[in-house]
Amino acid sequence: MDGALTPSDMIALIGAIYFGAGVIKGVIGLGLPTTAITFLSVFFAPLLVLAINLIPMFMANIWQFARAQKKRAIIKRYHPFALSLLLSIFLFSFITVRIPVAGLSFIIAATIIGFALYNLVGNSITIAPSHDTKWQVLCGVAAGLLGALTSMWAVPLLVYLTSLRLPKDEFVNVSGYLLLVGCLPLAIGYVVTGIITSAIVPYGLFAAAMAIIGFMVGEYLRRYVNQHVFRRLVLWFFLVMGLRMAAYAVPI
Repeated sequence: MDGALTPSDMIALIGAIYFGAGVIKGVIGLGLPTTAITFLSVFFAPLLVLAINLIPMFMANIWQFARAQKKRAIIKRYHPFALSLLLSIFLFSFITVRIPVAGLSFIIAATIIGFALYNLVGNSITIAPSHDTKWQVLCGVAAGLLGALTSMWAVPLLVYLTSLRLPKDEFVNVSGYLLLVGCLPLAIGYVVTGIITSAIVPYGLFAAAMAIIGFMVGEYLRRYVNQHVFRRLVLWFFLVMGLRMAAYAVPI
């Protein structure tokens, strides 16, 4: 644990951060792990941030995919992405503990910047059906690498899913499935390497509870908030915070 903070300080910070992250997720439908990691990284060491974030992310995606329709069809269609993600995220998760703190901070910052820029620009590629399997494997491996190192693999996932032009409900269901798949090997790798310990679990469970409460508040606020404006403000904030983290991570 971070020696500069007492357990009560950590609980207050984690509760506030995940409540806010849940509100943002409830309003605009994305950004829970990105919001949480962006703020947690200001107060805690990178490995502690990754450990705390995994539990609420895991529980949120169980809840999301449990509500999905046609689960078997989703699993069958997207199995190349899922298998590539499973294998790569498990293997790369063992590398995380070997990366220097500054290097890990920079990778996290770069991922946040990439997430913000991709969503702000709003462009997407188009994948021909004949090349779909290749793109699933490529994006699955890329997502596994980023996921293992940062607990955030949304950018490769977004690149692939937006290229398919899926209906909104199917997009949500598929993303929930692939995010959940990535959590399983990541959890194993983090436990084996000692990133997640028994001391972290209560904080992670508390974070998950606060995120769910925040999500419900965000769902209520959604009807009163201009989602487009709010979403872009959040993404610009991610971009600024990502650049700030990258600047601090690179010695001058």
